[in-house]
Amino acid sequence: MRIKNLLVKFIAIPIMAIALIGCGASSDSGDNGSDQGSAYESAGDAGSAGDPVADAGTDATAEPEPQEPVITNAPADAFMLPEIEMLTGEFVDLQYQFAKKKYPVTWTSTDPSIVKVGKNGSKIKAKKEGIVSIEGMSSDGQHAFQCIVTVIERPESLIYLTFDDGPSRNSTPKILDILNKNAVHATFFELKPAKADYDLTQRVIDEGHSLAIHGYSHHYDEIYRSDEVYHKNLTKLQKLFYKDFGQWCTQTRFPGGSSNTVSRHYSVGIMSRLSKKVHEWGFLYQDWNVSSGDAGGSNTPDQVFKMVTSGIQKGRSNVILMHDFSGNDKTINALQRIIDWGKQNGFTFRGMTAATGEVHHGINN
Repeated sequence: MRIKNLLVKFIAIPIMAIALIGCGASSDSGDNGSDQGSAYESAGDAGSAGDPVADAGTDATAEPEPQEPVITNAPADAFMLPEIEMLTGEFVDLQYQFAKKKYPVTWTSTDPSIVKVGKNGSKIKAKKEGIVSIEGMSSDGQHAFQCIVTVIERPESLIYLTFDDGPSRNSTPKILDILNKNAVHATFFELKPAKADYDLTQRVIDEGHSLAIHGYSHHYDEIYRSDEVYHKNLTKLQKLFYKDFGQWCTQTRFPGGSSNTVSRHYSVGIMSRLSKKVHEWGFLYQDWNVSSGDAGGSNTPDQVFKMVTSGIQKGRSNVILMHDFSGNDKTINALQRIIDWGKQNGFTFRGMTAATGEVHHGINN
């Protein structure tokens, strides 16, 4: 989706030399220390040739034209969600979509019947189908933000295919080929990609899938030592995805899920704390309500297929846990059958967005 020129325009006379960025990508590969330039443009010389006031011998100086803020949808400290597709009934909190700090921003909707701004001033709700511009102004008047929201009717029965632990040179391309062949989008909860595998992460993005955060590391004994360490494990990968791929990710999944008990060995009660703190840090976390068993339990493509299809239910969002770690042939060889089954039974496949509702487990630590 491209930002529609027919929607409300901002006058881009810069107070600060900040570039307008579309599609949530940083044109400078996430350089958050860019020079913001001079604050104001010159109003011009009052004594230029042909100026009747100057010719009359006066020293009057022309008043500067009023300056209006430039839209600053990236880079430094900026808003990272210039466009989003939402389903009816979905929410997204715009305050989470900033690269560093939250500006005190007042948001308005050009059509509240399509997307309404909530009482808290930053949470928006999709009401009905349509396209709307959500516009924000910082309290100092120097930063203007815009989010173009396309709302589509929520399907009755949804499938979110999610893949953890990639990317891998062996499995990820094969999964992407199958998804591409079927025009199905999925969500990839990635670990830190090796430099040699950056092309795989880029392919995930280029083919319209959702990139999400699993963590910079997956080592339980490292990441679950303390709240602070886990926070760093999230933000380090979030910054890498933004710097190297221009993607600002707020969806995440705990290694082992929020219900894991292995974290008890490293910090008692850490999951009870983290499940609350990730929201304070500006993230949404996704567990799953359907498991493929491909990380243990399912040993063949048939078993993966049966585990998945027996867990899917009509009338809800089905979040399916799968993996694209190296050599996961059982899932690769079951994926086409799962997609065919889903389509034949009236399910809609989607990738997750910043507005996708969270699916949570019970906390066991």
